Amino acid sequence: IQFDPLQRIIQKRIFMTLSNSKIFHSVESLNQFVLDLLLQTINDNPKASIILSGGSTPKQIYSSFGSLPQQSKSCTFIPSDERRVPVADPLSNEGMIKKYLNTYNLDQILSLHDLSLPSKLNEIASHDLAILGMGTDGHFASIFPFMSNLDEAIDSTDPVIRVDSGYPEVPRITLSLNEILKSKKMVLLITGQEKVDLLKTKRDNASSLPIDALIEKADNLKILLAE
Repeated sequence: IQFDPLQRIIQKRIFMTLSNSKIFHSVESLNQFVLDLLLQTINDNPKASIILSGGSTPKQIYSSFGSLPQQSKSCTFIPSDERRVPVADPLSNEGMIKKYLNTYNLDQILSLHDLSLPSKLNEIASHDLAILGMGTDGHFASIFPFMSNLDEAIDSTDPVIRVDSGYPEVPRITLSLNEILKSKKMVLLITGQEKVDLLKTKRDNASSLPIDALIEKADNLKILLAE
């Protein structure tokens, strides 16, 4: 059977959803799995570079991780995206990460507000782990459907992309897809039936979502599901 390029993309997304996923009976067991993965990553490499998703899904993971003794003074954490608000603002992903990882030095948590961050990221050959989430609209990081520079966020080799469309609430900053793809391991956290159903829905090219681009291009992505 011969598939055209679009059919191959759709087939790969469906195949990965089925074969590259791990299903948990509860959100708590999913969280424990990711916590163990975080600990193992830093144990394997005390200088690990780790991308951390914002949003509400991973908060309990970060809270549990931050309650443990500091694992390394040499590891680095990078928010996957950030709202362009002060770090003290409740909307700030960086502020949330710093709140829970408060045993780590401030310079271990890189800031997307830092204008020198792109050059710092270009010096990192690969990230050891990326923890990602997905919204009910199919976005990941701050790469949203219908944002004005969606193609740039998906295709650009620049590590950091500004999102000026006001998605949602306020403009944002995000790691580009290609920067995220530098990760040796990636886990995508999918919790709740609405997100699970969205992930399994067949879509053609005209209705594809950012999450489809991630699944299509990532060969080392593990999808973690808890309905």
